[in-house]
Amino acid sequence: MTRSRRLSTIPRRGGYTALLILTLTAVAAAQPPAQSPARPPAEPAGRWRDLFNGVDLAGWTSTLGDNAAWAVRDGSIISASPGRGEWLHTIEEFADFEIVLEFFLPLGANTGLGLRTSSVGDPSFGGFEIQLNDTADQPPTPRNAGAVFNVAPALVMAVRPNDWNTLRARVVGRRLDAWLNDQRIHDATILPARVHDAARPDAWKRGRISLQDKAGAAIFRAVRIRPIVGPFDPPAVR
Repeated sequence: MTRSRRLSTIPRRGGYTALLILTLTAVAAAQPPAQSPARPPAEPAGRWRDLFNGVDLAGWTSTLGDNAAWAVRDGSIISASPGRGEWLHTIEEFADFEIVLEFFLPLGANTGLGLRTSSVGDPSFGGFEIQLNDTADQPPTPRNAGAVFNVAPALVMAVRPNDWNTLRARVVGRRLDAWLNDQRIHDATILPARVHDAARPDAWKRGRISLQDKAGAAIFRAVRIRPIVGPFDPPAVR
């Protein structure tokens, strides 16, 4: 009787296993969740801001063409007299930055985005122009869509004529990375150190943002920019 009573108080092996699982589960639940290590931002930058207010051309000027050839309609910058506007510039200058904009490219049109352009001369040569023209049926060249004009062709032909396009460009030092319609068109393209002004040999390090009106009534909207600040760690190639 005594032996039988003692044996009856001993739980079965399965009982021990269940008790152990419940205990471990409770302990795990009581532990705080593991903290993932903080990662520095891949591309330290300032805040995005609008370069175009959607209402008028405040903050912009035309130094080569006719100011009246540029206008604002339905929240977009338009060429009211195609071919007469030449270049529209920001009054403000920028050093290292990232810019994004949307543009409508009519069939046969020729326009461009000027980066770090000078207040004098043609931005295509006194700065850097990303060529935006209707060459969708042609291979990339230094003068076709997506190219840094007369410097480097685009990696792919990504322009969509007679449609809205999205261009994103990042300039840090002499390095350019750019995407057109989510396709990478420049991967660490090195920009030449062009001298805008003999009295200011380092002027190429900063300049204006410019929009071109060469042929066709291109339309621009949602022009935004943010400065790149501090060390720069470029993202992986898309």
